[in-house]
Amino acid sequence: MPAYEIAIFTDDLGAIPPGLFDSVEIIKEPSYSFMDRIKCLSKTPFKSTLFLDTDTYIVESFPELFELLGRFDIAYAHAPCRDFNYGVMTCPKSFPPPQAGVLLFNNNRSIMALLRKWLKLFKKQLIDTPKFTNDQPALGQAMYNSNVKFTILAPEYNLRTEFPCFIGGNARAKILHGRGISLEGLKPIVNKSFKPRVFNA
Repeated sequence: MPAYEIAIFTDDLGAIPPGLFDSVEIIKEPSYSFMDRIKCLSKTPFKSTLFLDTDTYIVESFPELFELLGRFDIAYAHAPCRDFNYGVMTCPKSFPPPQAGVLLFNNNRSIMALLRKWLKLFKKQLIDTPKFTNDQPALGQAMYNSNVKFTILAPEYNLRTEFPCFIGGNARAKILHGRGISLEGLKPIVNKSFKPRVFNA
């Protein structure tokens, strides 16, 4: 997708190949925790942003994804696990918890307020339940208490390869997400058939 600008946040400028990114943002005093992710999201240089974790791999282009931001403030996929034991979670168990490794969002006041609330709840979580260091429960609680317009991404836009994952019929996998296996090696497999299919890598 060469027409789309790419930004990276890093604390190691020497590791960034020249000419690859349109914007290189410095992380000052990183905590090397999920707190860095939340802080960087609030500094996006773009009006519309697709945030990708470092363990993602784009299989096919997806310009249609950004069309969602004409109607919604933010879009995310379901988390594969339910994290209800974290101290900040008081929303109903029926609320779909977010997977924060692929986030599509507009840069507006509502989203910036959401990010501030997410960071505040995550800091509280680290104090109340310090052994639980995942930031997704705090995002779920912040989302539940917000007025942002959100939608859920279909699995093909965040195919979690570390878990049994399902793709519906006639759907093409677009973004793979996982560690421990070669995501590039899955590229010729995931869209070999367009029937409803399950993967367990």
